[in-house]
Amino acid sequence: MNIKHALNTVYLDHILKSLGLEPDAKKSKGRDLWFSSPFRAESDASFHIDSIKNIWYDFGEGEGGNVISFAQYYLESIGRPSTVSDALNWLAKYSTTPVQQYDSGSPANDNGKTLTLRRIQPLKNSALIHYLKNRQIDPELVKGHIKEAYIYNSEKKKEYFGLVFANEKGGYEFRNKYIKSSIGKKAITYIKGKRETSNVHLFEGFMDFLTMMTVKRLTEPQDDVIILNSLSFLQRTKDLLIEKGYANIYVWFDNDKAGSKAKLRLSQWSENHPHISIREMNEVYAPFKDVNEWYINTLKSKWIC
Repeated sequence: MNIKHALNTVYLDHILKSLGLEPDAKKSKGRDLWFSSPFRAESDASFHIDSIKNIWYDFGEGEGGNVISFAQYYLESIGRPSTVSDALNWLAKYSTTPVQQYDSGSPANDNGKTLTLRRIQPLKNSALIHYLKNRQIDPELVKGHIKEAYIYNSEKKKEYFGLVFANEKGGYEFRNKYIKSSIGKKAITYIKGKRETSNVHLFEGFMDFLTMMTVKRLTEPQDDVIILNSLSFLQRTKDLLIEKGYANIYVWFDNDKAGSKAKLRLSQWSENHPHISIREMNEVYAPFKDVNEWYINTLKSKWIC
């Protein structure tokens, strides 16, 4: 079985049922299916499947993705090898008939509502500038990393504007005061630092990255930066970390359960790569949830790393 075959012939809900799990009758509705997590014991179903897109998200783990990422995560959780090849071999037994595949190139937000990107332009909208300033982010320092965009929601028949932050697949993270969404394909964002370095900084989201640019008073980072845009991309980011030959990885994940679990997984992974040092930075912004919340509340301006 290859990747394309797996994506087109394996249903996530079929896998869950084969593992002895049934949808929660009270929470599940239509395309949205809720299960108890296959990764741990729980009384309240927190594992979500969109049966049309055939994608998953575990709210307790802070992880999600397609059938291949699920197989990798599940195999890892039971202590088995979890490369893409291992996942494909494991998925082969669940192959049925082709599923209707979601076109990940079509603009869509996190709820699956179709969005059309109408235009992108340099940041000048006063409401968006005010939004950044309210989050203590300096628009002049970060304007090289973000733009403003205007999108149309065909379901609500309304146009919205917001900040957009580009990723490596041509998609965008979309933010304004009321909406946290994405347009097009989700992927990581890689930013090359100004100097040759063996250091890289990992952020969950781009607002924390923009916050640190403001803290340091920089328009471009000195070291390399990877913004995951979703913790579900951590697994595949590990290959990039090795490919780039980084020696020091500074981790700026959230101070919550999902962030803690991601840091633990990264630390465990580094044990097989002794040349890599993991430096958890969460103590810098504790007890706050993330870097931006910390900065809003403390207005400290010293880069600590």
